[in-house]
Amino acid sequence: MYCTIDDLRKQSSDEFLNRCTDDAGSGEIDQSIVDEKIMDAQTEIDSYCRAQYPVPFQVVPGLVRKLAVDIALYHLMSRRGFDEESADAILVKRYRDAVKILENLAKGIVTIGPAVAGAPTPQPQQATIISPPRRFSRTSMEGF
Repeated sequence: MYCTIDDLRKQSSDEFLNRCTDDAGSGEIDQSIVDEKIMDAQTEIDSYCRAQYPVPFQVVPGLVRKLAVDIALYHLMSRRGFDEESADAILVKRYRDAVKILENLAKGIVTIGPAVAGAPTPQPQQATIISPPRRFSRTSMEGF
């Protein structure tokens, strides 16, 4: 998995996670729901990154971990619904920003970095210039 519940706790609270996952009313965070939403986030990330990188990532880059947290929290919040005019708006904004980053990753505008295990190293592009023969040279200019 690209992130853990501990990563989610760094960006949210146990109260938030409980509110989003406690379908049974037990007062406890449902770890299976958290894991499901983390896997949903990973699937979403892989769908974009597949265009430029081999996925799933064996070593999770920091950017991918951050995106996974933002996306997983959004998906958890979406289970209960949200109000874009309330404090939930920050999670919606972070999700939308994450999707923009993923779109740019897929296009190759943004890169994860060279530390991605198994990622192809981009080769510098080479150009071949073809032109007609010279019109003027030392030998053709003799006598002028």
